[in-house]
Amino acid sequence: MTYVAQKPCRLAGQAFLIGDVIPDEVIHPGAAKNLLRMGIISTIGEETPPAVTKVEKDPITVYVHTEEGELDCHPTQESLQQVFDVLQGNVTTAETTINVMTDPDALILIDVCDSRKSVKAAVKERGLLLAGDHETTEEAGEN
Repeated sequence: MTYVAQKPCRLAGQAFLIGDVIPDEVIHPGAAKNLLRMGIISTIGEETPPAVTKVEKDPITVYVHTEEGELDCHPTQESLQQVFDVLQGNVTTAETTINVMTDPDALILIDVCDSRKSVKAAVKERGLLLAGDHETTEEAGEN
């Protein structure tokens, strides 16, 4: 069977661009089914799949137990990944990740789960910045 690349890919050390014909001997027999399912390749004669659309995912809800009661957090999948990146990374990596985060719920999760003082300080600073309550060092120097 002959295949056509639907996405840029590298198979058996060979690079293929969209529309390139991929000989069947290049594709491992067990991998063809998965590559077809993921939309990376299609068979010749098969209609090209429509443009990829964003798939709606079930919302994520995390319940945080606090002294005041339960707090519902609704991080996005991407921001939840950032939470795990912070928790698994060293302090420098964690602070770098926190400085680009935009999801306040993810910041809450980090604050609750990470006990490192510098990480907690970075989360607090980022949270204040997102809330608009934080003066930058330039503004503070001008006063």
